[in-house]
Amino acid sequence: MKKIISSLIFSFFFLFCSAADIYVNNSGQAGTYTTITAALAAAAPNDNVYVSPYDSYTENLTIFQNVTLASAVSGTVFNVVGTLTINGAPNMNVRIIGAEFSGNLNATTGGAGLNTKSDVYVVESSFSSISASNFIQMHVLFCSFSVPMNLSIRHGKVIGNNNIGNITIMDGPNAGVGDTVFIVGNVLGELKYIRWRNDDNYFYIANNTRVDEDYYCLEIDNHHYNSLINNLVINNTFSTNGYTSSYYDVPVRITSSSNRNNIQFFNNILEHKYPSSTPYAQAIYANSSGSGSVQLFYNYIKGYQTGVSLVVGNKIFYSDQTNLNILGNGICNDPLCVNQGSPSLQFYDIDLTRNDIGTFGGPNSIKNYLSDSTSLGKARVYDLDMPFEIWSGQTPTVKAKGTHTK
Repeated sequence: MKKIISSLIFSFFFLFCSAADIYVNNSGQAGTYTTITAALAAAAPNDNVYVSPYDSYTENLTIFQNVTLASAVSGTVFNVVGTLTINGAPNMNVRIIGAEFSGNLNATTGGAGLNTKSDVYVVESSFSSISASNFIQMHVLFCSFSVPMNLSIRHGKVIGNNNIGNITIMDGPNAGVGDTVFIVGNVLGELKYIRWRNDDNYFYIANNTRVDEDYYCLEIDNHHYNSLINNLVINNTFSTNGYTSSYYDVPVRITSSSNRNNIQFFNNILEHKYPSSTPYAQAIYANSSGSGSVQLFYNYIKGYQTGVSLVVGNKIFYSDQTNLNILGNGICNDPLCVNQGSPSLQFYDIDLTRNDIGTFGGPNSIKNYLSDSTSLGKARVYDLDMPFEIWSGQTPTVKAKGTHTK
């Protein structure tokens, strides 16, 4: 089977001494099963169920214990015509690897709780949609979709997915406030968006891209405020080129009514490409319902509104300057744009350029998150921690988080 190793998912492959391997195929060999349902019924906690990709299985599956459900053949997915239901249990750990379901995945709370959350990993797999209830930490990792799949979750990580659908982070249980949900390195499908509706957890939204479509790319209509911890939007590329008669067509909409001082945008490309003088052709819109100001640093922001502008003669426009605090952001005069990366030493990239703007710049390029025909079998590094100064007598340390597929 395909082995995927990551600092995020080492727990996938921890081999419990009691774990057994169970096979699903039509071989008729003793000890194998012809249906996934039968194999799951025979599985003990922590067993691995390997499914042959050379058959199609018409089944609606239910999982209620620790189990790995994976393709039996490297690089090939198994196909299920049906749905998957996961009933949460305390500290449950379920892994779905190399699967293609025609229906949805629905993970319910069950017996999971605040201190006993269930973890569900969906790796290189697809469903028609995924929904997860309270106390289900959903990890959707390195999937590629022919038809964009929508997500509706409350906890977890969404990392390295290609052509993904709407990513909606719903409001949580209003308990255990303080977890961070990571949405990193995803390519959004046509007309798809990220929508944050959660006031329990912090967000880290980085290295995502969606370009040249109608409708907004990112909406923040609720968030958690803490004066010491920030909600971060970093190194994304969000642009629209369509026109509607509302603010739904701007790349970024911020309508949360909580204090916005801890919402920070760093190093993003936010661009509205529709050549219009209407107030709706803006790059970022923040309404007046919330207190505090959204913080923007070292972004490239471009729109076409001819009304309120931060810098006269440069196309950086906002609906209301009182709701946005603009510091050191890039200035664009068509056709030449200036990279206004942070001048601080710690923001230097590995190639010694200064914090390249947008998804495709520097060592945090989106190419590190997604596999293609040239990167298969190679490591993909998506987070690099390295010293920005080295002195005589010191031994430098470089740490990386990534995944290797073979």
